Amino acid sequence: MSEHRNIITISEGIQIETEIVLPEADTHRVVVLCHPHPLYGGNMDNSVIISSSAKLNHSGIATVRFNFRGVGGSSGIYAEGKGEVRDTIEVIKHVVSSPTLSNTNISIGLLGYSFGAKVALSVASQYMGLKSVALISPPDMEKGFDFSAVTMPKLLVAGEEDQFDAHKSVESLESNLPKPSEIKIYPDDHFWLNQVEKMTRDVNDFFVDSL
Repeated sequence: MSEHRNIITISEGIQIETEIVLPEADTHRVVVLCHPHPLYGGNMDNSVIISSSAKLNHSGIATVRFNFRGVGGSSGIYAEGKGEVRDTIEVIKHVVSSPTLSNTNISIGLLGYSFGAKVALSVASQYMGLKSVALISPPDMEKGFDFSAVTMPKLLVAGEEDQFDAHKSVESLESNLPKPSEIKIYPDDHFWLNQVEKMTRDVNDFFVDSL
């Protein structure tokens, strides 16, 4: 595998720190990963994000981790989710146009954990080029949000002991999302100290099947 850590400049002039990991074999499958909340220590080196990325790489899927604005080597400041949605869309567009990853048949998946899951679902409602999306421990979503455009395959996972009631959010979202969508609940909490290996294997298998 090869790793490429880069800084890309998005349209607002903000610099976004990224790390692209490419499997040894050429691949047209790529998953972009969104990390937890920037104001509570979330970054692209979060353990759940790292574990998810590693499993995808070993399955022959390229991954793109990145730091939202104001985190790590990314410039700017926290933008209450709206700016982070723009960051993600710009990173996806970079993936599509990058000579490192460019492929006419490229399939892009999106994964988000906690705050990153909320961002990922918002991106999926706006960016039509995604093939699938996985939401890990999504926090409570705003009522009345229009998810009608989120028609790609979706996997929603949470721990039944989640301190922020993500398991309830998952169940609520599932009833409002267009099919196909799948829910998995695990005996764990929001931080995945016990079931992270099993959960990330399931997430990996979802992308293997859906990309």
